[in-house]
Amino acid sequence: MIAPFAKPEGTTQAQKNWNAMMRIDHPYKGRPKKEAIREIYNIGKKMAKKTGIMGRLKYTMKKAKKEYYDRVANEVYYVNDIYQVIMNEEENSIWLSIKNHDRTTDIPWQHKQWIKNDLCGEEAEAVELFPAQSRIWNTANQYHLFVMKDNVRIPIGFDFGGPVELKENGPNEFGAKQTYQSTKPNNG
Repeated sequence: MIAPFAKPEGTTQAQKNWNAMMRIDHPYKGRPKKEAIREIYNIGKKMAKKTGIMGRLKYTMKKAKKEYYDRVANEVYYVNDIYQVIMNEEENSIWLSIKNHDRTTDIPWQHKQWIKNDLCGEEAEAVELFPAQSRIWNTANQYHLFVMKDNVRIPIGFDFGGPVELKENGPNEFGAKQTYQSTKPNNG
C-alpha cells in the first residue's frame, strides 16, 4: 500500500502546529510501472467487489493501466505534518482529496479552509458535496473539496462576510462556541 508520508511518532493532532502544504513526488513515480498497475488493479477489483458495484463496473487490467497513466499525469500530491492531499485538475474545478495521517475523520473545517487557501488561493471557493444516496462513494476516511477555477463564485451561501473572531467573548455569550481562527498558528 502507498504511504508517501510518515506520521511523527508520539504526537497527536492537537499537539501539531499548522505547516503549509508541500508538494511531493507522486508515489507511483520511481516504482516499476507493472507493479504500480498491478496494485491499482488489485485495489480497484477489491473496491468494486466490496462496494457492490462489481456487476455494474468490470474492472480490468486495461482500466488499471489507463488509471495509472491518468493518475501520474494528473494527480499532484501535497503533505504537511497532519494531512495528505491529492489535487486533480478537472474541466471546471480542482478536486482536493484530503485525509489525515492518522486515517481518522478528525479534520476540522478550519483545516480544510487552510488547505484550500494554501493550494488554490484565499479567494477561491470550494464545496464539500453531500451527494444523493445513490451517488455515495464512501471507501475511506477522507474528504473531498471541489474548488471552482479562476475564483468563480458559487451561487449559494452568504454574499457578505469576512473573518469574524470572538476573541474577548466567552463561549456562551451568543449561545455558541466559535473555534474559527483567521490566521494560522506560527510554527516558529
